Amino acid sequence: MDPTRLRIIQLPGTGPLANLAIEELLHYSVEHGAPPTVRFWRSERAVVLGASRSVYTDVYIDNCRADEVPIFRRHTGGGTVYLHPDVLNFTVIAPYDYPDIQRYSRIRESLRFILRPVLEALKRCGVEADINDKGDIMVEGRKIGGNAQARKKRSLLHHGTLMFDAKAGEMSRYLKVPPERRDISHSDLVAGLCKEGSKVDEGIIRNISIAGWVKAFNCDGIFYSDISPVDSRSLDDLIVNKYGLTSHIFKR
Repeated sequence: MDPTRLRIIQLPGTGPLANLAIEELLHYSVEHGAPPTVRFWRSERAVVLGASRSVYTDVYIDNCRADEVPIFRRHTGGGTVYLHPDVLNFTVIAPYDYPDIQRYSRIRESLRFILRPVLEALKRCGVEADINDKGDIMVEGRKIGGNAQARKKRSLLHHGTLMFDAKAGEMSRYLKVPPERRDISHSDLVAGLCKEGSKVDEGIIRNISIAGWVKAFNCDGIFYSDISPVDSRSLDDLIVNKYGLTSHIFKR
């Protein structure tokens, strides 16, 4: 495929429900010919289930309701997460032929390929991070971020998080410890990037990561975009008829 520019989506001020619908909308656009796409975003407080997770197994539903923390379900796999303004989310969407389909043939290989620029950005900020076998971003044995993917016929969407503040106490109030790691509490597992007075520059994370993805996808620079009026109507439809439905959120 000929070089093209990497599309950077700028949509400030969107809520957690819209953010999830935007991811699916952007994935659809890349599946149907849009260029490789990146979006960085933050969210208000929300519990977000992985596509196949059970709300009854993973979430303290009564605590969420008492504290007015909404529960949603995303279209990517992975575990259930607690999002809040101190979590930086990043979304990378690419056709399989950027640069070649072999790089995406296995999830673990694609994780390392897509996350390489993020790890380099963290290193520039003085943070030595790596990826464990579960696809988590780890620093000194603690999880500072997670990752999930959704795959279509011609493209994949990669969603990742970086916890600047883990807020383990709030996480423990809203999220049950999943059965697969019953003996490890949230507070024993997670950590924030900004602790003990250290400072991680979000601008460096964004700029180094974007530069790395431009190179990885053989792009000829970047351009900034939002979504079109037609896409906005599709976005409203996804919110009303999928992501906002109780039947979708509580289907498992």
